[in-house]
Amino acid sequence: SPSRWPTKSPSCEAYYFMMMQRVIALALFLNFAYGLRTDATDKEVKTDPDVEEDEEEEEEHEIPHLDAKKRSALSRLTDKYRDLFPADEELGSQSSLDALDKKYAHLFTDDYGSDAGVEASSGSSSSSSHKVSRTKNSRTTITRTTRTTRTTRKGSRTSISSHPIDARPIPPLPIDDIDEATTEAPTEATTEAPTEAPTTQRNFVGGDVEETEAEADVLQTGINQECFLEETAKKFIPVQEGWLLLTSLGKRLLWEDLGSVLAAFRHHVKDHVGTLGHRVSSDQRFAKTLGEHLTEASNKVNFTEAQLIRAEYGDFKHLGLANYIYRMDAAEAQPLKDLQRDLCHGMRDFMLKVQGVEKGSPFLRDPNFLWHMWQESWGAVRVFVKITTQCIVNVPEGQDRNSFLTSQHQDEWKQCKGLSARTTYPEDQFPSAVMACARPDEEMPGKYGRDRNRVVRYFGCGKNRVETEPPVTDGVTENCLQSDKMEIKDFMYSMCSANSISTKECRLFGPFWGVYSHPADSLYGYESPQEKEQCLAKKEQGASADELCAEPQAKAFQGQFKHAMADYIFGNAPPLTSSRSRAWQESNGEKRRRPVQTGWDPATMAYPLPQNRRLDPPLWEMLREAEQGEGMMMISYGYSGAGKTTTLIGDATAPVGGGRGIDGVLSLYLKENARKIDDVQVRLFEVYGRVNAMNGEMQPNTGSGIWGYNLREKTATFLGTPTTFEDEDTGNLNLSKLEEVLDNDDYTYSIKAQTTAGLSGTIPWHEKVKEVLTTIEDIRLEEAKFASGDEVPIAHIRGTVNNPKSSRGTLFVLTNIFFTGGIMAPVSTVDLAGSEDPAVMVSGFLRFRLHEGSDACDPSSGKQPADLMNMYLASLSNYDQMAGNLSLCFELREVLVDCDRAKPARGCVDVILADGTKEMVRPDLQKPNASWLGKLENGEGVSDNFVARLKDQNGKAATVKFTLDEIREAKKLGIPPNLCAKRNETNPLGAEEWGWAERLWGRCADTETKGGKTKCKANSAGYVDKKFFGGAPQYTSFTNDPAKYLNEIPKLLVDSKTSEWHPEKSSLYKKMALWKEQRETFFNLLKDWMEKSADKLKNEEFDRHLRYFAAAIGPIVEEAFFINEALNDMKGYLGVWAKHSQVAKPGTLLDFWPPVDFKERGRMFQEVDYDTPEAKITVRGYKIYDYIKAKTAEESYAEALSHGKDGIMLVTMLEYIRRISVRQRKNTKVLVGTFIRSDIPGADLDCEGAKASLEFAQELSDVVGWSRSMPGVIGTCAE
Repeated sequence: SPSRWPTKSPSCEAYYFMMMQRVIALALFLNFAYGLRTDATDKEVKTDPDVEEDEEEEEEHEIPHLDAKKRSALSRLTDKYRDLFPADEELGSQSSLDALDKKYAHLFTDDYGSDAGVEASSGSSSSSSHKVSRTKNSRTTITRTTRTTRTTRKGSRTSISSHPIDARPIPPLPIDDIDEATTEAPTEATTEAPTEAPTTQRNFVGGDVEETEAEADVLQTGINQECFLEETAKKFIPVQEGWLLLTSLGKRLLWEDLGSVLAAFRHHVKDHVGTLGHRVSSDQRFAKTLGEHLTEASNKVNFTEAQLIRAEYGDFKHLGLANYIYRMDAAEAQPLKDLQRDLCHGMRDFMLKVQGVEKGSPFLRDPNFLWHMWQESWGAVRVFVKITTQCIVNVPEGQDRNSFLTSQHQDEWKQCKGLSARTTYPEDQFPSAVMACARPDEEMPGKYGRDRNRVVRYFGCGKNRVETEPPVTDGVTENCLQSDKMEIKDFMYSMCSANSISTKECRLFGPFWGVYSHPADSLYGYESPQEKEQCLAKKEQGASADELCAEPQAKAFQGQFKHAMADYIFGNAPPLTSSRSRAWQESNGEKRRRPVQTGWDPATMAYPLPQNRRLDPPLWEMLREAEQGEGMMMISYGYSGAGKTTTLIGDATAPVGGGRGIDGVLSLYLKENARKIDDVQVRLFEVYGRVNAMNGEMQPNTGSGIWGYNLREKTATFLGTPTTFEDEDTGNLNLSKLEEVLDNDDYTYSIKAQTTAGLSGTIPWHEKVKEVLTTIEDIRLEEAKFASGDEVPIAHIRGTVNNPKSSRGTLFVLTNIFFTGGIMAPVSTVDLAGSEDPAVMVSGFLRFRLHEGSDACDPSSGKQPADLMNMYLASLSNYDQMAGNLSLCFELREVLVDCDRAKPARGCVDVILADGTKEMVRPDLQKPNASWLGKLENGEGVSDNFVARLKDQNGKAATVKFTLDEIREAKKLGIPPNLCAKRNETNPLGAEEWGWAERLWGRCADTETKGGKTKCKANSAGYVDKKFFGGAPQYTSFTNDPAKYLNEIPKLLVDSKTSEWHPEKSSLYKKMALWKEQRETFFNLLKDWMEKSADKLKNEEFDRHLRYFAAAIGPIVEEAFFINEALNDMKGYLGVWAKHSQVAKPGTLLDFWPPVDFKERGRMFQEVDYDTPEAKITVRGYKIYDYIKAKTAEESYAEALSHGKDGIMLVTMLEYIRRISVRQRKNTKVLVGTFIRSDIPGADLDCEGAKASLEFAQELSDVVGWSRSMPGVIGTCAE
């Protein structure tokens, strides 16, 4: 008893628990051994009369009457605890077991070894007991009584009451009543899943229990009646995860109606599920029957309660509550002990129920097989779409960014940083370019029903906006429904008319395997139309900034963050809305009392449970295939800045989450499965390239080819061009050469070897993988890292208008996960380069225009700006051509800012100006109020100095000259303070705006130097007056200012008596009139020169931008040609992959290299030829979805793939990754994610990027067999 220990110091407690662990281990062994040797019934003792005859034989052999499975189990247990026994003790025979019984019986009860039945100690709580009875022949039977929990409705919280669940076997599959003759598909009523109650979740409460007997063999679970949470959890979690698969599969089978998938699944599992697979003729009926059976089994084991236990255990562990139990007095720690006990017994009871259910349906014992076959039925390639907003929340001055961008401050996220009127949606529009309807938490039984689909709606923006705005009278989600309302029908028809699929004008894209988005309400920007009216009313009433509603795009960002996009996409269960663990911790300082039930409140839970998600399936469903040794390839595609890398891997530097960054799908998988992992090894490669935009050939000396990254040395190494890996004889790709280079250990980074484990002995794999990406990003940002050979180094991450850190190469993150069980799973992430139409991308920097009088772009030619972009796309990097005959045909966005040469920021480059000088500049893509610069004809041929050719008093030429600096100085000093009225009268431009120019007219003409200082003489003339009169005139005295040359007029020009201008009859009238005329000429010439000088300065700024643009945009256009060809090759390759996987039997190793299908595909190309006038591409324009062929090549890049030649190398890398699994006799599955921005990117004011991404996803879906023409996809919408 612990109370007898002399002290409760930590060392004594530690010793006590160590000894208890040894005792418990021994007890486990003895219980297991005796239990395996019994053949008695579960609830009564039977004596075997043949024991005495068999006893001698049993002493000589290792328990011969045990079957092989039980012998194996006993052997493993014996080996595991062998060190608990003396070395000379023999284990395994009848006599040795009897001897062990006698020797160690005192560890249990005093009368343990007697012939009478004895009852072992029941341990903590009365929830479970073992009755151990023995006959004189040492035959033992164990009767176990367990309890199951049942929760009821309490208070206002809604919970599901369950019937007491026992562990008896469920009946076999009901196949006898199935009509074998049924061949036609069942009706809708027979295929649809039973209507479920509103989404409410079962609550787990350890205190509310009803005792029921559940017969099970405790020895098969290896858990003693004393319940130890950590040991039990290790056994519980794998079982719970397996039943999550079964539960999810049951729901999918009841709901899914894709005939090809159901047929394939039935074919794969028909021999595994007994006679059902052979006796049911209809695939739909088979799916429905098996789905009902799995659902019944899930209900039998009370899976939802097990899910709650798992979630509560997660909180208990995360908060470290077990550590508090032994730091507090008994009364204070009791709630935690109760919680610990409830969790432990809840886990154990769940496993006992599972054992009972599995007796009736043995195939349930292998959920991984069923799940694997379900995944096989969908083929190797899946396409999913993720919708996101890229709002950058504006952080108020004085706020810490990291803390402000956490969930506690969401209500303060009012504004998106840097948004102007051009990058937001009008208030009368739905503030999003796209919308999806896949989330099950948007279903409203009784109102919206289950009318959902795999289709994404493209609304567009700017000139691409849909004609009819989405109606929201009854709420945002009504746009996802079939409806008889005319406004809904009009909207649907405007989205996709009857013929718009063939014309590519349909705005409904799908079906996709998965669609991920925060709820449509978030994308709307308001919770309801009523909230929108209230928010607009606040604005009209002049409410304060704190009282105003958040901007719609900021609201969308809140919706994304609030709904835990990373956890939601990965598929973690949502956080508990009521957690006993969190409630205990939050009650710090108050009286600790047992809190209310553990549970999920449907009204407030962040997102649905994973088993309830059908059109937005959790990605862990695919990732867990890795645990079977299958390869997994995740490919990300999308416009720059759409969050591709962050979603799939994570971002350690993202400014959210309180400074810990964002987890992605891969990092979450590593985090959730850390207990199974022994090591994670990472290799990183990159395919980078540039295609000459003039002729389509690979651009030499640009680093085009494969790069490898050495993470330990933080270096990038150029591994070779495509020709490096070609066979010398055939010229085709030699994969063995490639494997020899890429398998080099120099490019393998072992996280285990490079990381010191923490005090707990664990390694945070997920954090380390994110840190690796940060390291790689730092390398890819430095152009000096990519210096190799003769090529000009260029950073592989550079700014585009849409993304200041756009990936210009395709990064391959090869993550080999080594599991503790010996399996190695290659999980690869392919971060495709930022996909952009070069014409759209360039439009953020440059836009073409028409200009009268220009030979290249006169409106009379009939060409439009888009035609000019088609014609001159390849000329954009040619400075001479752009500055020559095209100079008046385009404008450049003013985004350049000066750099500090001493401390240049990233992106700073030298630009050589027209005069030969260098300026270091960089583009500031977020520069506020950036204007557009165009070449101005008025700024041509303007002299550097202002020269005015005037006349003197005799009508002879008189020239005055001022430098630009003198003019600027005069303007800076402003209007002289004491100008006389007569002088103002003769200023033709008005003294108020041009009075400063009097400082030029009246500049001191006569100076003298005294004491080293130059001063104007007392009677000096003004500079222009002296030129006019040929000498220094006398001035009037209308003012008392001594600087008469600056403020007065020549005295000779006015009547000496009246001080008025000379009348016409005066002999001095002509001289006076000529002086006035010269004044008018001077000011007008000055104005004209200044305007031209301003235009000249603008032209100089235009030229500076053009020189930068030609140097910087050229590589971007060449990269775009390369990237788009690589993506088109990839689409075709994945289509070939999908086709082969769909017809192959499960487990068949695929082999489709070289992809001969490209022989036909590759013939549909566009020839890159911008050298030839009126060539097809200059008229039709470059098309990003068409294969390209170099002007001088015999075949396109795609055609060459058909015989194993790859000039681009992206497909080669995909084949290399696929073969990693093939070398292990396994296949690989592919997840292609298309990422779509719902906002308006800076250079994409018409949301072309969102449309391009959807079109890519659509084309890929069509290739792998998912087409909009499939029955039931958009037919109803089109009607």
